[in-house]
Amino acid sequence: MKILKNWVLNQQTQAFVEINVDNQHLFRLYVLENDLFRVLIKRKGELALDRTWSIAPEAGKDVAWEGRERESTAGFACPVLP
Repeated sequence: MKILKNWVLNQQTQAFVEINVDNQHLFRLYVLENDLFRVLIKRKGELALDRTWSIAPEAGKDVAWEGRERESTAGFACPVLP
């Protein structure tokens, strides 16, 4: 395991905060609800897959078979970051 110790704020939007790690990886922190966060990691700045099956905004409902776009926040309240 490698320790990632060189962190720099890359950008902050109303939807997320993005941190550049070791000048090659991007960590994004999304606030989806007041008590729900998503951490998205882009290794070498890219996603391995463009779809996800693990983030569903409606409790009890499954994600569609084709999945959701990885960076989609549709269906979540997304409180504005200060």
